[in-house]
Amino acid sequence: MGAAKKDTSKIILASAFKCISSRGCASVTLREIAEDAGVALSQLNYYYKNKEGLFAEVLKSIRIEYITGIEENMAQFGTVKSKIAFLIGHNRQLLQTNHALYRSFLDFFNLAMWSESFRKDMNAFLNDIAVAIEKQIEKKDPAMDASGAYPPAALARMILGTSFGIAMQYLLNPEHEELLDGFSILESVLR
Repeated sequence: MGAAKKDTSKIILASAFKCISSRGCASVTLREIAEDAGVALSQLNYYYKNKEGLFAEVLKSIRIEYITGIEENMAQFGTVKSKIAFLIGHNRQLLQTNHALYRSFLDFFNLAMWSESFRKDMNAFLNDIAVAIEKQIEKKDPAMDASGAYPPAALARMILGTSFGIAMQYLLNPEHEELLDGFSILESVLR
């Protein structure tokens, strides 16, 4: 892909993310995304074929960014406990500072319930993130404690599932800051 194509693709993906996070998958149109990106509607079809194809690419870009961030940061910690604490804190911070990201995640879950092709993309998204977390926490830690009693795959999926559950409740009721305490409870359970 040439530089101009990559730039156009990045602009389209950024606009799609912006539109999805502010209006939702079901409400946003390709025309609105094209207008926001400053491109012709035909370019969206050229790059992504259809709405679900575009949404799958947005999901892919989110996945890459999230995995890169957690891999780089978790690798800096020496113990499983500290890696888990970082991950839980990171998810909490993302929820507090980037509502758009979590709104998009949750909206993509909804789309996956009704679209078989997008369900595959969403499952791949969740699996790739869980595997990246597993790789970081499966390294043997001589000071392994209760968290070592659980397989890394189960820990990764519990942390993700709990984070998404807290996010859903918080985004529906942002005035209830105490909902964020769920992250602290999760961390204390895994100590």
